[in-house]
Amino acid sequence: MIHMFFQYYFSRLGIIFEIPDIPGIIYETLKKIPRGMVTTYKEIAKLLGDKIAARAVATVLARNEKPDEIPCFKVVMSDGSIGGYSLGVTQKINRLRQEGIKVEGTRIINFDRVLFKLSDNQYYQVLKSLQRIQNTLHSQITFEQFNSKNTRYAAATDLSYIQLRNNFDLALAAVVVYDLLRRKIVDLVFSSILINFPYIPTYLAFREVPGILLALENLRVKPDLLLIDGHGVLHPRRMGIACHIGVLTRIPSIGIAKRILAGKISANRIKAGDKNVYPVYLDGKIMGFCIEKSGKRIYVSPGFGITLQDALDFVLKLEWEKGREPFLMLLAHKLVTRFRDILRRYLSYIKLEFRRK
Repeated sequence: MIHMFFQYYFSRLGIIFEIPDIPGIIYETLKKIPRGMVTTYKEIAKLLGDKIAARAVATVLARNEKPDEIPCFKVVMSDGSIGGYSLGVTQKINRLRQEGIKVEGTRIINFDRVLFKLSDNQYYQVLKSLQRIQNTLHSQITFEQFNSKNTRYAAATDLSYIQLRNNFDLALAAVVVYDLLRRKIVDLVFSSILINFPYIPTYLAFREVPGILLALENLRVKPDLLLIDGHGVLHPRRMGIACHIGVLTRIPSIGIAKRILAGKISANRIKAGDKNVYPVYLDGKIMGFCIEKSGKRIYVSPGFGITLQDALDFVLKLEWEKGREPFLMLLAHKLVTRFRDILRRYLSYIKLEFRRK
């Protein structure tokens, strides 16, 4: 198998970030399935190195723009049902039957006989490699006492996406730097960068890090602390996106996520003003906190260069809106959403003008 990668170089930060071409690997793999055989979304995910990627495989196949060249009709559900198809279920059934595969209703007959188990082949499992990268970077995480009184500039990040063709997305990032002393924005950078790594739970960093790094390297005011929209060590491999960004930039970071990815929320409530705080345990240890306000929750954990307690204390001391998250995080979200909407309209206008010409 040909191993395909995209490499991003951030010269001002001195960082090289490499990402595997997941769609390219999937499409090349499909071409190797023998005539009269099928495989499953889960088999392809296991081939990539982690069965958690099964939904991402389905997303990649749904965006296949060359169904006659790349036979995604050969990918079905694990129970033998044929699943969906970009050209419609009827077309999928017809193409399967043309290869001699028997289909009754929406289910393949004698499924075990026609199942081509990709995971039996000794292909390179790229997600296993990404796990090893996460484990290596995790060994570089430090948790240090953090003096919030000496912290003047805090930066919040958020991302949004515009879907393009050929499984590429335009990743849009916003980094807003806030002066905690003067309570005003002192720097704001937007970035846009092409990315084709699909969303896969526990691998979010490999989709979003390039956009954030591109924005960070263009800041004029260096932040003392980064607030990242995502998890820190509250992650199955203790290596969420906030850890990635912190280790790579050596700037203290905190992960602030809207949904829990791993761990168990304790029933022991800690009252903090108008908020309720619950410890989140992972493998018997407190790795983060759930902060609840007005019935809505966020999940806080350290990413790099700050202790668990200091991360919680800092987030609680931030200005909060009536919503469920700190004002600074909400601001980054609103800014990048506005940036996306403006850019999307602009791209639509350009597309329309090309059609006219």
